[in-house]
Formats: sequence, C-alpha cells, structure tokens
Amino acid sequence: MSSSRIRGGDDVLAQVGQRITGVLRPGDVVGRLGGDEFAVLCPHLATDHDAIAIAERIVVALEQPFEAESVQVAIGASVGIATTEPGRLDAEQLIDAADRALYRAKGEGRGRWHLLASTT
Repeated sequence: MSSSRIRGGDDVLAQVGQRITGVLRPGDVVGRLGGDEFAVLCPHLATDHDAIAIAERIVVALEQPFEAESVQVAIGASVGIATTEPGRLDAEQLIDAADRALYRAKGEGRGRWHLLASTT
C-alpha cells in the first residue's frame, strides 16, 4: 500500500471526525475507536428521539462525498445507538449495547441506524 493511499485514508478519517463533530450538540463528544469506527457520547438527552435525530444528522453528513488526494471518495455510515438512564449501565455495557445496535444497522444496509433503548 502506498504512503499516499494511507495519507488519503487518514485524511478521510479526519474529515469524518470533523463532520460528525459538526452535527453534534455542545458537550457531545466524538472519538475514533479504531479503523473506521467512531463513538459519540451524548449526555443529557431528553428522549430517545433526540438520539435518533443526532444519528440521522450523522448519516446525512457522511453521505456527502469527501476529497482526499484530489480524488472524491464516497462512503456511508451505519449508526448503532444505545440509550440508558444514568447509573443503569456501566461504560462497558453501554458500549457493548451500542456495538450490537451497530451490527443490526449494518445488517439493514448502509445509511441506517438502529436503537437499543434503555438496555439492561
């Protein structure tokens, strides 16, 4: 793999992080888990619908083409959502629930989200 190909991939991942950040609320946090997976922490959501609205904004933002090394790149996103009440799940359980939701969304096709609400 050429270094320009790696650099182009890194550029796209950086742009993905910027686009996700651009559709979040103040106080929400995005981080790259590894590879092409990102996690978004959205504290203080009033309803599951608020989480869904954020997921839909992320999907739309990532549908737009990216540019890397003077080439347009099209990607898509699948979003897994896990919501819970404060203190009900620890961080590991919440991440596991979001991961299960992500794989359900991926199974339904690119550009989709799946919600696991108030998981136990």
